[in-house]
Amino acid sequence: MPVKPEMPRDDVTFCVLVPAYNEAESLPELVDRVSAVFEEMRAAERFEILIVSDGSTDETWQMITELAERDARVRGIKLRRNCGKSLAITIGFRGTDADVVITMDADLQDRPEDIPALFEKLNRGADLVSGWRQKRQDRSVRKLGSRLYNATVRASTGLTIHDFNCGLKAYRQ
Repeated sequence: MPVKPEMPRDDVTFCVLVPAYNEAESLPELVDRVSAVFEEMRAAERFEILIVSDGSTDETWQMITELAERDARVRGIKLRRNCGKSLAITIGFRGTDADVVITMDADLQDRPEDIPALFEKLNRGADLVSGWRQKRQDRSVRKLGSRLYNATVRASTGLTIHDFNCGLKAYRQ
């Protein structure tokens, strides 16, 4: 029987940081699922969702604006052009003062329901917890490239992270 993770302390604030490039369609479901997770963890008043529109050319910014009007915990940053995921995340980190920042991709390949498992590791003293995409929805060539990249980074750094490119991570600020 799975063990329910320990809930975060009452004085900790959270930011779910979501870099988004042309993800207007997935954002409402993402916001609803993240909100449900934090409500279940009894932390509904201590989190925000910060979505960084990385030069999106679809209706992503309009959707962020609508979601922010509906829920004060949703904020957005709009980049004028596509700068890439790393820069979008960096800008997002600068845009929050939360104690814990959770990054996740906007396309829902990262499950918001996995956030409590990240907290379990943080509660045990970790400063960074990385997710692991075990059932990826990518093409075979992309999966192979990811395996080679992860093996190279593990060999060169000595870190034993399974999936360096997984968007689901939790960081102590």
